Amino acid sequence: MKKLLISIMILLFSASADAGTIIDHRHTNLDINLEKVHAAANSVKWLYIRLSHGRQLNVGLGRIEDSDFAVCMTYLYLCEEDEALCSSNGLTEPYAFWKLGGADIVRAKLDADPRFNLFMFCWCTHLNAYTTADVDVYLSEMEQLEQEYPDVTFVYATGTAEEQGSYGFNRYMRNLQIRDYCTVHGKALYDFADIESWYAGNQATYLYDGIQVPYLHPELYGNDAEHASYLNCEYKGMAFWNLAVQDVVITGNDHVPAATGLGEIYPNPFNPSTTISFSLDARMRVALRIYDVSGRLARELLNEDREAGAHREHWDGRDSSGREAASGMYFCCFDAGNLHQTKKIVLIR
Repeated sequence: MKKLLISIMILLFSASADAGTIIDHRHTNLDINLEKVHAAANSVKWLYIRLSHGRQLNVGLGRIEDSDFAVCMTYLYLCEEDEALCSSNGLTEPYAFWKLGGADIVRAKLDADPRFNLFMFCWCTHLNAYTTADVDVYLSEMEQLEQEYPDVTFVYATGTAEEQGSYGFNRYMRNLQIRDYCTVHGKALYDFADIESWYAGNQATYLYDGIQVPYLHPELYGNDAEHASYLNCEYKGMAFWNLAVQDVVITGNDHVPAATGLGEIYPNPFNPSTTISFSLDARMRVALRIYDVSGRLARELLNEDREAGAHREHWDGRDSSGREAASGMYFCCFDAGNLHQTKKIVLIR
């Protein structure tokens, strides 16, 4: 059974990001509406605070630059160039940025130049050894900054996928912590680790304590720029352009769901809980039910009218009687109006 679940885990490892706020390996291309590219170039003013690995993104943006995807990157101040993505970015200290008053550094920079409308911090190898509490400091500080600066889009980021072994497992769990937080709370996420663990449709993983853990794909490893190949950097640059053209960045408005449908289920596989996202284009009756592989109803999560918009429901891995459901595959069934959709999910105890 354990081998079967691990095989299923590999197949289902990458969750979908239908809402468009999570930028991952599926956004490493420049097949983008050029009208939105030009709108982003004229409107996005980016404050980027990073440590060494974050330079991969700078290098990638520079390598893919052309007349349409122009960039202007300077240190200490916001550069000014027409028809270019303008930023102020560079190496920063201390290494324990968020635990040693980093939020005040961000405040000072945002207060000094009110033109900034996007902020992002990029990790180095912090998450190899960081605890849940350490990452909670980052999440809470970012949340507080969002409240203080409502006109700025705050982009969260996962760390590198470079390490293997126990350190690699720890950074994977911290990356999941960040991704889960962003999914549940509707944040914009630049999934640095996911981008560099995929190449040519395949994700590099290793087995640790029965769990398939993603790591930096060998085809993307190198010494061209901060432990990465130029191709890896270019993927990061293209992914950032895909982030910059999102409506939530260009206009400050959240995405309006284009259609009714079942969206992301994350994490998947999961233990002990997962979040199920769905969108409605109008007010309607919605049912969300979990079935086991035999077709037996394990849990009804929702059966009520909901307003148009984006919604999330949580399954805590328990059945209708409150007992912990057994490990295995389940089916999440979504009914809204005349639409019926089903997605597979895997619970691993």
